[in-house]
Amino acid sequence: MNSKQKIISKDFLNSINNYIYNYCGIKITGAHKNYMYRFLASYLKENNLSEEQYIQKIKQSKKERNTLIDKATINETYFFREAKQFELLQNIVFPNFATQEKNIKIWSAACATGEEALSLAVLAKKCNLQADIWATDVDISALSILESGNYSQSSFRKDGSQFHQLLKEYGTFSQDPYYNTKIYAPQKNIRDTIHIMEFNLNTATSLPIELSNADIIFLRNVFIYFDTDKRTKILKTISNNMKDNSFLFLSISEMASMDTKDLNQNLIKTKQNNVYYFVKQNNRLPKKNLRSNKKLQKNYSQKISHPIHTEKKDLHCVYKDCKTTFKQILFELDNNNNEKAINIIDTFPEPINKQDIVAYMHGYVAFECGNSEIAKKYFIKSELINPSIWPAFFLHAQIVKQENFLESRQLFIKCAEILEIYIKNKQTEYDFLLESFSSTYYYKLCCQYLKGSQQ
Repeated sequence: MNSKQKIISKDFLNSINNYIYNYCGIKITGAHKNYMYRFLASYLKENNLSEEQYIQKIKQSKKERNTLIDKATINETYFFREAKQFELLQNIVFPNFATQEKNIKIWSAACATGEEALSLAVLAKKCNLQADIWATDVDISALSILESGNYSQSSFRKDGSQFHQLLKEYGTFSQDPYYNTKIYAPQKNIRDTIHIMEFNLNTATSLPIELSNADIIFLRNVFIYFDTDKRTKILKTISNNMKDNSFLFLSISEMASMDTKDLNQNLIKTKQNNVYYFVKQNNRLPKKNLRSNKKLQKNYSQKISHPIHTEKKDLHCVYKDCKTTFKQILFELDNNNNEKAINIIDTFPEPINKQDIVAYMHGYVAFECGNSEIAKKYFIKSELINPSIWPAFFLHAQIVKQENFLESRQLFIKCAEILEIYIKNKQTEYDFLLESFSSTYYYKLCCQYLKGSQQ
């Protein structure tokens, strides 16, 4: 035991951990629990406090509470963390707001020391967007770093390094005289676009007006500290205060592990350029990012009048089954290699008992290439071969819902009926045909559309 520490009781440590959980939703576990033990033991000895006195102090003193919360939060962050998401902002999302006359509102939630908020600010500036950025966190000590505007070398990593030139363009590097390291400070005009606010995601049941109706929300690397109930509550609070067609980004790992049961039905999980995010859409089904390619549309127009495979180009194709083949198709589509996606299906040796899936894959690629009519014909072919292939009914319904209300409604009813049996029997054989989304998620979407169509 360190001489500066005192032995603290298990009950006291549990009381502090419960206080932290109830206040900001963070569960103290593993090595973090040992760290908190060492901090509390040293703090009580240095300040000559009993366990009871300390509990009273954190309840009565905001300063003491903030010190405790600062120790409980990890605050691990750096500039342009998870660079793929910022690439998507630069290439896809920000251009959507280019013609908007008023400033766009961006909320960097649970931003810790603010590197994320500054990354968003300089990228928006580079893209000629007028943006108001709200940077919030429960830890006021962490926010003070953003307030001061000085960052050390630890805020720069290899991940995100392709954007570091922007930081240099909109800020300055200087030498720290004490530690002989570089210090970064953003320009005043960048800092002026950022509004700093202490905000507790865990206790909020609604959002203040400053945070409501944001165009883009970054809520990343925070759900790892929350249990399912807390995540569900926070997502519900945020989604209820999002405007239609606004964007919500979680971290890449959180998106991958997110259980669709945690989601508000109006949050539509979307994928572009191999990046997942959420779009808020009230009473709507998700819109596909259609890839328009006239050459491919022409190829499909010629193809549809013939059997799906008029020629086997490679009977020893490396794609051993439908699932691995479809994963490769998705990979090529995500990288805009649409012709390669078609060629993958053409070289796939069509099993006699998988013709429904092969037809579906052709329809999916045509759908992604923007050729809805050809896609619809392939989906119909898939449905005729196998009346239980619900992904074909779902995408078929999406295609016709704008042009034929009654037909789309019948297709969504059919899809929902198939899914009820599919989910009840715990089937999974078609789950891979709509990427990482669960069958339960699509059943909810069908019900949501049918409910909305009755109003």
